[in-house]
Amino acid sequence: ENYHKAGKADKVRKDILYVGRLEKRKGTRYLIEAFAFLHETMPHVRLTIAGDGPDCPKLEQYAAELQVDSYITFLGFIDDTTKQKLLREAALFVSPALYGESFGIVLIEAMASGTPVIGGYNPGYAFVLQGRGAFGLVDPEESELFASRMEIFLTDTKFRKLWQEWALNEVKKYS
Repeated sequence: ENYHKAGKADKVRKDILYVGRLEKRKGTRYLIEAFAFLHETMPHVRLTIAGDGPDCPKLEQYAAELQVDSYITFLGFIDDTTKQKLLREAALFVSPALYGESFGIVLIEAMASGTPVIGGYNPGYAFVLQGRGAFGLVDPEESELFASRMEIFLTDTKFRKLWQEWALNEVKKYS
């Protein structure tokens, strides 16, 4: 089933994807914390974390401390083909980078695949997520707000469709 075009929220698959390096500036710890809040109201949601880095063991431990480790899959490093497949299959792509992003190419890749995006509010991501897309910007350190933004993207099909239409038009600016 192509769940990006599903007409009802219950048919929309509830998988969240992160792809990137596992280091402090990428904000993955805040994603796990927000996911724990989201899990309280949406226990069927799953999070896939693809990437490697120095914080991987700490992040796995943090997920266990928050008791959401059985709902999170850590894939480690993935190749580009796998990344593209995961982007197409995810219900939501999240990249909560705190700083150090000069441009949001990973956001554009997700948008081009039809997957809604939430990014950390940093200059590189704010450049990409303008207009209607700005709803996808969050302060990753505001975990409950971050979680509620994920919930909106996962459950509000009208909003999701409007955002996807914006994104598919927006990515035409980039080659």
